[in-house]
Amino acid sequence: MRWLAKIGFVLVAGALGLAAMVVAAWAIDDAVHDGEVSRNVVIGDVAIGGLGHGHLAAVISGLAVEQAELPVEIVTPGKTYVFSAAELGVTVDVDATRSLALAAGRLPSVPDRFTSWAESFSSARTVPLVFAVDSRRVSDAIDSLPDAVRSLPTNPSFDGENGKLEIVRATNGAYLDGAAVAELLGTAIEMNGLPVTVEVPLTESLPEISNLDLEVALAQYDELVASPVYVEVDGAVRKIGPETIRRWITSEEDDGTLTPVVVPERVQRSLEALIDVAVDGTAPSFAVIGGEHVEIALGNAAMTCCDDASLPAVIDAVQRSEARSAEVLLRPVSPDGGLGEAQAMGIVEIVGEFTTFHGCCASRVVNIQNIADIVRGAVVEPGGSFSINEFVGRRTRAKGFVAAGVIQNGHFTDGVGGGISQFATTMFNAAFFAGMDLDEYQSHSIYISRYPYGREATMSYPNPDLVFTNPTPYAVLVWTEYTPTSITVELWSTKYFAVSQTGQTSGRVGACTRVTTYRERIAPDGTVLEDSVFAVYRPGEGLDCAGRSTVKP
Repeated sequence: MRWLAKIGFVLVAGALGLAAMVVAAWAIDDAVHDGEVSRNVVIGDVAIGGLGHGHLAAVISGLAVEQAELPVEIVTPGKTYVFSAAELGVTVDVDATRSLALAAGRLPSVPDRFTSWAESFSSARTVPLVFAVDSRRVSDAIDSLPDAVRSLPTNPSFDGENGKLEIVRATNGAYLDGAAVAELLGTAIEMNGLPVTVEVPLTESLPEISNLDLEVALAQYDELVASPVYVEVDGAVRKIGPETIRRWITSEEDDGTLTPVVVPERVQRSLEALIDVAVDGTAPSFAVIGGEHVEIALGNAAMTCCDDASLPAVIDAVQRSEARSAEVLLRPVSPDGGLGEAQAMGIVEIVGEFTTFHGCCASRVVNIQNIADIVRGAVVEPGGSFSINEFVGRRTRAKGFVAAGVIQNGHFTDGVGGGISQFATTMFNAAFFAGMDLDEYQSHSIYISRYPYGREATMSYPNPDLVFTNPTPYAVLVWTEYTPTSITVELWSTKYFAVSQTGQTSGRVGACTRVTTYRERIAPDGTVLEDSVFAVYRPGEGLDCAGRSTVKP
């Protein structure tokens, strides 16, 4: 049995010796690698065991260059973005990685350290790269993406302009949050290194005004349209119902608050359409001053609904819960009282004038000057006609006319208004040279030497009459002047035609003479208009065109 004890002793001693040898080998190996990376340590596929500080830093720096080009995938709903690590500021922390490599196998516990050393003979000790993530660069890169904001939040609104309240509710926006990406990326790289794929949800952005705010504003809106508003215009009262008031209202944002507001322009349009109260105006008058320029005197302005200065009162009535009434004033149809329209009529210069002469102080002169006073200031619109008989009416003593010489049935006699044919001749010639269309006229039956031969007119009531039409695009003002021995008719407008008398012919009509006078009018576009007027003269007083005597009135 003693031999068995000896064998056991030998085995134990051998084991202890072997253990001592292994421990000694570990101690020697550990001492040899002091200040260097422990044996059989790798970073990735690179063995770094036994490397000192300098060589180790160089190896890690080389790996850092390679890692900088590795991809980083940011996966978001609907789109994936791919960056290089360098673009996002993801770098290898050389110092931290070196420290980690040098610490590999050098555990605080001696048994743990020995175990790690022993295991290194069968498997490598792997050290991960340590990364640094620049959160600011990640955030800036993401935030600068053109589609980082997928949708903007929208505030709620409502509008009743179309007659039905249209409500738009608030919606949230969605965007890719750079700070959130940086945080998730840092965690993913810490766990998995590079390359890496990170799934990032979109972040919601809230509107400034919520749907709860919308409900508050809609309650205010209901109060505004709860009952009618009564509007008084020119003594008449109109009821404006909720259906109409609804069209006036829209929502408005003010410092984060949604409120219903009344739109003044809508109120104005609505009142103009609903309220048909209007007051007709009077036409402007024109006067020639000093024979040189025309002065415009505006008439009473035409009035219609509604003066916008009254709108605040209507809006205030809508915003009240009681006493919902307001007075609305009329406004001029033309803001300038019609001045612009009057100026646009083009009455600026003489386009035709004529003067005839007579002896002083006869009763016929009273009639000539009276009719001149009556027609002075008459305006003929473009395309309009002027009739002396229609404008003046029957010549009566009540109108200031007196008895004077006239021609009736080829005889000289007296009649109330006698002498006004001289005025007719004067106006006829002014109209002739102004380019007016001479629609209705008749010459004296006996030629009178103070008038242009063949280019004159007479008149009586109701006929013969003198009627002309204004064929130009400008209005024509009839203006008259007289002296004790002359009468002048001026037609003021804007020069349109170049007018000239181009000839005159005469021929026999029985015992009478027919004189034809030719006229040429040249329009601004060069168009030439040719026409003529005529006169028929009897052979003498008391004779007709057959040479027979006529009955004296």
